[in-house]
Amino acid sequence: MLTIFGVILCALLSAFQVQSTKMLNVGGLVIFTDQTMPYGSQNRGYSPLERQASMLWGAHHFNNRDGSMVKEIASAEYMDGCDIQLNFSFFDIGKTQEGAIQAYREATILNPSHPAKVLVADIWSSRTKTLSYIGKVDKIIINSGSATSDELDLVNDYPYFTRTIPPDSAVSEAAVKFLQNQGFDKIGCVYVNDPYGVAFKNGVVLAAAKFGIDAYSSPVLSDYSTNPIEAILDESNGLVN
Repeated sequence: MLTIFGVILCALLSAFQVQSTKMLNVGGLVIFTDQTMPYGSQNRGYSPLERQASMLWGAHHFNNRDGSMVKEIASAEYMDGCDIQLNFSFFDIGKTQEGAIQAYREATILNPSHPAKVLVADIWSSRTKTLSYIGKVDKIIINSGSATSDELDLVNDYPYFTRTIPPDSAVSEAAVKFLQNQGFDKIGCVYVNDPYGVAFKNGVVLAAAKFGIDAYSSPVLSDYSTNPIEAILDESNGLVN
């Protein structure tokens, strides 16, 4: 994700006429702890460390113009005149809206010696919208590899937002088109009843109408204490029958 972002970043800095410097401070916003859990149960184990490592690995490839992962990194066509080196610092967003805002502040205005001009945020769309709107005011580029809301494509609201993952509507349409190509003319969509699941379901319904396919949908509970596999099978049986 990050090596692709590096190419995008050089283009963005040029578009926004940000002066190219040898070293660009980047804030990596990662959910290291889950602050919605009781104290003592907030550690999230290896998952955030893997994400941190992937960001550093991507930065290493970008800084060395190593095209083994993303060939454009080593291409003069894309990188000519881009002398940027990425310098990462990491901040915990704690899996809450408040934690995301605090991490944004720690990476930017509360870090006067090395303020981040770019934030790579590994967070949900709802948090990303908040940070991207603040970034509009502060002229901070926000990049995400996990925020899929179509609302983030509203350039007037989020002009400094970019992502390396397609929006919900694109994923939904691709899934429906694939099923149509396989010969299906009736499909069912079982989704988790949360903002991401609802957005995906809405995309499936719209895409099905576009391609002339009958679509049926049914939510499963957003309570993850229940067995999600059993819930999906129960709802799937309901759609089939």
